[in-house]
Amino acid sequence: MKKTILLLCVILALLLAGCGKTTQRDVADPGQGPQSVDTTDVVYADVVTPKTFELRVPPEDRNQAFYCTSFVETPEVYYYGQNRQGKVFIYFCPRGGDTFRPLCSKPNCKHNDQNCNAYAGNAFAYYDGSIYAAEYKSDTIDILKLNLDGTDHRRLTTLELDASMRNHFTFQFHRGKLIIWNCLSDLEKTDHILVLDLSDNSLKDYPQTDKIILIEKFYENKLYGVVMERDVGADASDTKKLVEFDLVTGEVRSLAEKNIASLYATASTLYYFEPDMSALPGYEASEAAEPGFRELDLKTGTTRDCGMPVEDILSACYDDDYIYADSFRRNNGRDETLYILSRDYVLLDQIDLEGISIAAVTSDRIYLYDATTASTIYYYIDKAQIGSGALTLVPIETVG
Repeated sequence: MKKTILLLCVILALLLAGCGKTTQRDVADPGQGPQSVDTTDVVYADVVTPKTFELRVPPEDRNQAFYCTSFVETPEVYYYGQNRQGKVFIYFCPRGGDTFRPLCSKPNCKHNDQNCNAYAGNAFAYYDGSIYAAEYKSDTIDILKLNLDGTDHRRLTTLELDASMRNHFTFQFHRGKLIIWNCLSDLEKTDHILVLDLSDNSLKDYPQTDKIILIEKFYENKLYGVVMERDVGADASDTKKLVEFDLVTGEVRSLAEKNIASLYATASTLYYFEPDMSALPGYEASEAAEPGFRELDLKTGTTRDCGMPVEDILSACYDDDYIYADSFRRNNGRDETLYILSRDYVLLDQIDLEGISIAAVTSDRIYLYDATTASTIYYYIDKAQIGSGALTLVPIETVG
């Protein structure tokens, strides 16, 4: 069982590869990046953002269709975190643009160290008109705040980590909070979920009864993840449960005995996909569920089977508009087919991807990054093309 937990923790660390380090800085030079998130007309590099544009997800929320650890969409701008040797730098592209540039206007800056305005430690997010970044060290996490143009970095607070969490934790921003959780292979040690409120730097610590495996998706003040029942006896169980965690109260609610990695939450329903686990290395045939899409009613606990429109689906992410399903990977994990389904599970379109995969699905685009490094964004697909049968990869540059 310890081996199983350790393996899953390693998988989680790979999924969250976009993390680096940051340090405190105090710079106030003028920037040329985005300045606000109003819905008034803003012009960057001859690109006009219409004032009528509306986001599908608030910029302070962790969008459930984002794979990239640090990605923010505002009415005017897309930001993403490029990982350079474990350090995250913020790049931005105006809506409608075709180039990501570093969020820094310092003359002669190489954008590769902590003195760059675009430097954001391990992860960043939007909240209350500013960017918040987190930098972890061996036993602390520094929380920084900076302007939307990358200027005026300020350290807000430093979290001291308990010895049991050091080097065994990860984190994510969502809705004005930094959520930190550990994943310990030692069954006799307690896992924790820490919730830091960015509005007042207050911290809540919630010890967990079960072992945390994966924290998956956030919806409003809830997060959803998979845990393993704590059992250190001779008949140790590997029972995995899908749970709901309340970020405000700390309450944990068990939803189902399932180990899934594709889900989408709303106020009333949890949508998820169960793959053919027997086709994956390290799984026994006995662990395989009948593959397919499911819908779990959060009030009644009943589950609806929604079928399997395409046979070789491995995982999926969702937004209000579509389901974006990945096939099993080919050519040593480099290539796949992206299937786009309606929310009624009808196949609408598909495209073969060579060496790239989804980084983030925004209100109007599907961004794709290198499938191996999970860092640089190279292409996007215009969502307006979905259903045409002619999906096109549009190149997008990352310069600087």
